[in-house]
Amino acid sequence: MVTTTLHIALAVFLFYAVNWIGKHSSGYGYRHLSIFVRSDEAPAFNFILKTLTPAVFVVVVAAASYTFHFDKVVPGIWRVAIFYFAFRLLYNLILSRALLLNWLSLSVQIVAGSSAAYLAYRHLVLPRHTLFPDLDKVGNQLWVVIALFLYAIFNSVRTSGEASARRKNRYLRSRFKTLRAQYEGLIKDQFPSKYMELVAYTILIHETFNRPWIAQAAERAVFPWGSRTIGPMQVYSDTRLSDDSLGLARATCAGRAEGTYVRE
Repeated sequence: MVTTTLHIALAVFLFYAVNWIGKHSSGYGYRHLSIFVRSDEAPAFNFILKTLTPAVFVVVVAAASYTFHFDKVVPGIWRVAIFYFAFRLLYNLILSRALLLNWLSLSVQIVAGSSAAYLAYRHLVLPRHTLFPDLDKVGNQLWVVIALFLYAIFNSVRTSGEASARRKNRYLRSRFKTLRAQYEGLIKDQFPSKYMELVAYTILIHETFNRPWIAQAAERAVFPWGSRTIGPMQVYSDTRLSDDSLGLARATCAGRAEGTYVRE
């Protein structure tokens, strides 16, 4: 039970570490999940980072555990990859981003990443001695050069953005339908033109993507002691307000200012 808890904690740490690495790797073409259509400028980099990082992480943690004589974390450590992918999937489902996910690509990542972690565990971690490099053989690792060559080749491939656009359009239609059902009574006939009603919905979709229901619930739980904003539009208030009374306060102001809206 203790070992499993450690593995889950390592998986959660790995998830946020990969996100941090990706955030600081925009120059290499890292692709974040978003509602905007963008082509994948570095498919090899994105695939390797999201798929093989758990296997590398397992090897590094196992080597560190052996070095510092903390071997109890090693048995079954390949399961960190399983927990990592499960947490990553659960995270996106909780944030209502299922329609944005490329399920085929995600399935391949889960199978390949989990398999790589298991093979690394069987052939590198358990034998122990294979974890540390043999300096006499480092210069003969031709396959390392071949792998780098293949990486450079495949990373130059540019994939079509059509599938990504379809996923994002499905997500936007779904969010628009949900938000219209929730806020139509507040939005309808509040603007001089139909166009500005759509602007209000656009702002709502963008805000609720960045602040999903779970973030709003947490904000309500600590309001007003830990937060002075509330609702999907982050309305500043000294008193607790219902969604109906605050829902589109900022969107309405933005719409009446001819759609001017800036988010830092």
